[in-house]
Amino acid sequence: MATRELSEADLGHTLTLASGDELVLDLADRPSTGYRWTVERIDPAVLAAREGTYQMESNKLGAPGIRRLVFVALAAGTTELGLKRARGDTVDRRLAVKIVVS
Repeated sequence: MATRELSEADLGHTLTLASGDELVLDLADRPSTGYRWTVERIDPAVLAAREGTYQMESNKLGAPGIRRLVFVALAAGTTELGLKRARGDTVDRRLAVKIVVS
């Protein structure tokens, strides 16, 4: 099992994983704005979301930080991992990466 770490700059491409590999994605976040990163598209038979974390850059109220999303490749197949940052119905950002699991 290998771990692949990605940032926003790596998105928009195709990523190949082996079954059992872990995908870790770090995204800039500021929860105090009310916007939240969520998974918008995924084939749960190919890729499963695990519990993520949030790390503030400082102890100041409202400080930005990094949202770490973790996924595991389950079985051979292809899926688009689509993410959105939204507050209610207002979407402020969308990101996607094509995942091929062999």
